[in-house]
Amino acid sequence: NKLVHPSQHARLHTLVGQHSNQPVSVSNLHLLRLDGSILPVELTVTSLPIPGHPLIQQLQITPHGIDTSGNSMAEPYDANLLLERLEQTIFHLNTELQLILITPFWLKLLDYTIEESLNKSLIDFIHPEDQALAQARLNALADGKRQRTQVNIRMLTKNGLLQWVDLRANTSALLRGEQSSIIGTL
Repeated sequence: NKLVHPSQHARLHTLVGQHSNQPVSVSNLHLLRLDGSILPVELTVTSLPIPGHPLIQQLQITPHGIDTSGNSMAEPYDANLLLERLEQTIFHLNTELQLILITPFWLKLLDYTIEESLNKSLIDFIHPEDQALAQARLNALADGKRQRTQVNIRMLTKNGLLQWVDLRANTSALLRGEQSSIIGTL
C-alpha cells in the first residue's frame, strides 16, 4: 500500500477486493518512485484457485511510458533538474587541472559562480596547506599513474571560510599510463 499513491488507495482496495477467476485490469494506477515522483502503471489482478486459500491473488504491474526495446524512459529525461538538486559538485578537469565543467552545487559549496570559476585551476580553490597533497593526487590521475583517488581536503569559500570536502576523482583514460582529463565529485 505504501508503493501506491495515496489518491489511488481506494481504487486498489476495490480492485483487490474483487474475487473473480478472470483477470481484472486497471490502467493508469499511480505508484510512487523512490524520488517521490509518480509512475503510471497498469495493474492486473488474477485470483488463483488454490484449495484452502481462496484469497491468493497474483498482481502483474506493467509500467506505462517505458520503451522496453532500449530499457529507458520514453519521455525525455530532464538531467538539468537532477544536476540542480544534487547536493554534490560534479567536476571535470583538463590535464592542467583547470575546471572545464562544474555543476550548480559549486555555488552553494564555495559561493563562487560557475562563470567565475571555469578555466581556473581547482587547486586555487583549495586551502594552501592541502594544495600540495591535492595537486599530487590529481596530477597522478592526469598523468595516468593512478585510476582513482579519494582525499578529504579543505577548500576556501569566496569569503575565506574553510569548507571540508571529500574529493573523489577518476581518470577518464581507458588505458593505464595514458594522459587524460579527470572527472570527480566534491
